[in-house]
Amino acid sequence: MSTLNSQSATSPPSGTSAGDLLAFWDWALDTGQVAARTGSAYKTACLRVMGDRPDWRHLEVAGLDPEAAIDAFTSAREHDLAKNTIGIYASTFRRALGLFLDWHADPHQWNPDLPRHPRLPPRAATITSDAAAHLRIHLPHGRTAELVVPSDLTAADAQQAMKTLRRVLPAIAKPDTASPEPRT
Repeated sequence: MSTLNSQSATSPPSGTSAGDLLAFWDWALDTGQVAARTGSAYKTACLRVMGDRPDWRHLEVAGLDPEAAIDAFTSAREHDLAKNTIGIYASTFRRALGLFLDWHADPHQWNPDLPRHPRLPPRAATITSDAAAHLRIHLPHGRTAELVVPSDLTAADAQQAMKTLRRVLPAIAKPDTASPEPRT
């Protein structure tokens, strides 16, 4: 058990500091909530991403912007770690922090093996007439985008449509200020 974990292995930490985050993963490992490799990877990523901050153990992680923490880690470590390694730490840290916060939100429903977010329904394409196909694309927060394409669409047509969509959609999209940040 880590020296950061001052509670017994049978009780998870009640707080949401960075020290509690590490103690949580100690608890999860000690009680078999996660596989040894998984829990160790989560804990290591948390230590690496946050460990360079002054007084990091007392940092409150409930309101932490994981991307800001990752950016600071990347800036501090970009000269001594490979870009791919930084990416792995970042991804693992996001998952570890998200699971920790999910546990605090609802410990009775928490399961580290389940997807953190409900799966989106499969993307559906239905032909509504001989003349066109209606494609419904499922977006986050229960929203959909629809696209009507001719039934005789060619590969060249599809490539041209994709070029246009890549150019036009960002121009008409509203800023993401109103919607919550997706957690990964």
